[in-house]
Amino acid sequence: MEDMENKAYIAKTRTKYDYEAIKKFNQVHSYSRVSGWIVSIIALFILIFAIVDTSFESYYRILIIAISLVWFVEFLTLPIISAKRAYKTSRLSQDAEVEVEYYDDSLKMITLKSGEKVGETVIKYAEIYKIKETKEFMYIYISGNQSVLAGKTNVEGNLEKAKDILQEKVKKYKRK
Repeated sequence: MEDMENKAYIAKTRTKYDYEAIKKFNQVHSYSRVSGWIVSIIALFILIFAIVDTSFESYYRILIIAISLVWFVEFLTLPIISAKRAYKTSRLSQDAEVEVEYYDDSLKMITLKSGEKVGETVIKYAEIYKIKETKEFMYIYISGNQSVLAGKTNVEGNLEKAKDILQEKVKKYKRK
């Protein structure tokens, strides 16, 4: 791989890994799973059925209503609860920042803690598993369960050109 220091980046973003960023990631990641929505819809139908149908004994009706309600509420609140836990327990991500530099064939991720560089990774676009783009972030998945948050507000250079290159080179690119 050629020396990245001598190449000019197309765009560069800097993202602070605070609680709000982690919460938004968890919501995007969790709510995009079809299986969770299917089970939640089934739980909601069971809940409605248990409320409307009076043929069940009251004990079983209450049990069915409680289980369905707990599942549905858990599905909606779990990403927020897990974001709090993830932020509090991860000393590496607390107040860390990630700079992502976009090049023609790869991106470079630089992790900063208290303004000091603590890590650097270069990833070829062909190695990226998928990208989910929202209004505020691009979630760059290195694998099915490992990703990087790249904000879209603190930008240097031409992010639109970088996104066009990513869409061309990454097979799974989804805009929300």
